Amino acid sequence: DIASKLAKIDLGQKVIKDKDKPLVKLLAAYANSDDKSDLRKLQAAIRTMPMNKVRLGNKGASLGEYLDVMIDASYGVQVENVLNKEFQPFVEAQTTINDGFKAMFEVFKVSYEEKLLEARREGPVSAEKEKELYTSTLNQWPAIKGP
Repeated sequence: DIASKLAKIDLGQKVIKDKDKPLVKLLAAYANSDDKSDLRKLQAAIRTMPMNKVRLGNKGASLGEYLDVMIDASYGVQVENVLNKEFQPFVEAQTTINDGFKAMFEVFKVSYEEKLLEARREGPVSAEKEKELYTSTLNQWPAIKGP
């Protein structure tokens, strides 16, 4: 968990450990300061409050919101790029199938609504009659043959 990693960094060292440098840079970017006293104050808040409550002053995003944006901007974009690159043919096929189903549902909907309108011309339509009309149009219900 990133909060526990941020809380455990030893900011009292003269030289920050290599493994902690990216986290310190993250704190510094959020704090907009490289001053270790500012970073220690931020770290103290991380140790005592939930990430969504840690803020610099009363304005701006909480540390939790800031991290969400940073993670999404780095990992999220990369994951999306890989998925688009590697699975594009499948995404396109799925889109085509979905579009086909949308068209089939529209045909079903129009057919059902026409039958319902005809029934309403003869008077109020009970729930039983609606169910009967629905059942009578099931042969137009979109379906796909599976394996």
